[in-house]
Amino acid sequence: MRTEWIFALAVSAAAVLALAVISLALRSIFQKRYEKAIIDYQNKLLSQEMAEVRHIYKTMRGWRHDYHNHMQSVKAYLAKDNIQEARQYLDHLETDLDDIRLLFDTGNVNVDAILNAKISLALENGIPCDYKAVIPEHMTVSDIDFCVLIGNLIDNALEACREVEKGER
Repeated sequence: MRTEWIFALAVSAAAVLALAVISLALRSIFQKRYEKAIIDYQNKLLSQEMAEVRHIYKTMRGWRHDYHNHMQSVKAYLAKDNIQEARQYLDHLETDLDDIRLLFDTGNVNVDAILNAKISLALENGIPCDYKAVIPEHMTVSDIDFCVLIGNLIDNALEACREVEKGER
């Protein structure tokens, strides 16, 4: 009877040990899946942010490239005393510039790009914004993580505002 009891105890101990090993393995698997899901989500957000930054950069480069030509056109209208045409031309340029809002200059290029893109998007969607940003020169979090965090917070706020009546945003 004593050997049976020892055998049962050994089997029970082996079962507990097996459960512990299985539990640790499952925990490790779930932890890795969770970390992968977070990384995938951050990569998705970062890709969206980078697309927005590329769009702003491309638009700004286009403007910089065309600036000289625009000035020559305005000078030509003015040289011929075509004030009305010059005014219309400048009004058209101003309308184009309204699409590009440089609202932030914190000294952190990455953060400025994200904030400019997101707040411009909010304003384009009729969402009033009261904003100010001051970024410390040295942070304990990486620019990528900080931009993902800011982008996610603003995206969540924009999504919530879209669900509210325009006058109550």
